[in-house]
Amino acid sequence: MLNLAHDALRAEWMMGGLTPHRRPFLIKDRTLDVALAVQFLHGEARVEVEGETFISRPGDAWFLKPGATHTVELIGDAVLSRWSHLRCTLFGSLDVFRLIEPPRVFSGKTAARIGDLNQQLAESARADQDDVRRAVRANALTYDLVDLLLQNGKPVGGGTALAARVARLAPVLDHIDRNLHRPLTREELAKLLSVSSPRFYAVFSEAMGVSLREYLQRRRLERARQLLIATRDSVEDIGRRVGISNPCHFSRWFRSRTRLTPTDYRRRVGDEGI
Repeated sequence: MLNLAHDALRAEWMMGGLTPHRRPFLIKDRTLDVALAVQFLHGEARVEVEGETFISRPGDAWFLKPGATHTVELIGDAVLSRWSHLRCTLFGSLDVFRLIEPPRVFSGKTAARIGDLNQQLAESARADQDDVRRAVRANALTYDLVDLLLQNGKPVGGGTALAARVARLAPVLDHIDRNLHRPLTREELAKLLSVSSPRFYAVFSEAMGVSLREYLQRRRLERARQLLIATRDSVEDIGRRVGISNPCHFSRWFRSRTRLTPTDYRRRVGDEGI
């Protein structure tokens, strides 16, 4: 059994809302770096996720894990959605939904509770409260939402072994997340585990499934996407915070990995409202 420290798990609410949609409304072949939990209060929609298609009925809720390419199209004239983008990780980078996979579709009381939590999170973000009270409230609601999603989830094969391998890298992953704004070397990170550079490369690649270089690229992209969605910071400032100080280089790099400029990405996610 894997014993986790209380601070190994982190759940974050990125954005969400209570949003009306009218035809024509279409999200086509979109991929998010965060999880999506949404309830449609009124109306129906056709949802396609990685080759699987289902109809979201009025009152249903559904969940998409990070990285799931999806298309959403209204069937009726209008839909009212209560939705959240969220992120839940172990050791800063291991997606919890890679270890326990929630059901795709929820109905009845569970769906209503998912919608209620989404709405409360959106209202909390707009509440006229001091930052500490608002943060505590949002944190509690986010963990409630994650707990609800995972209650009927199925453990993914090999998940415990994966978590154990990643746990060994916890100091490295934390150091990376705190220093995405600057260059990081294999030698610097190897010292955190007291191993040689070649040994570190092997341990890291086995645990994470990708090279250190690719992992750094992915984490910088995830951080940039999160900041574009959750803040109003300038594109130039966000580029600096992920280690790319030249705005032109940052935009070119971001587009090469997402097919959208940072500005277009921010506008598209904001306009889609789900």
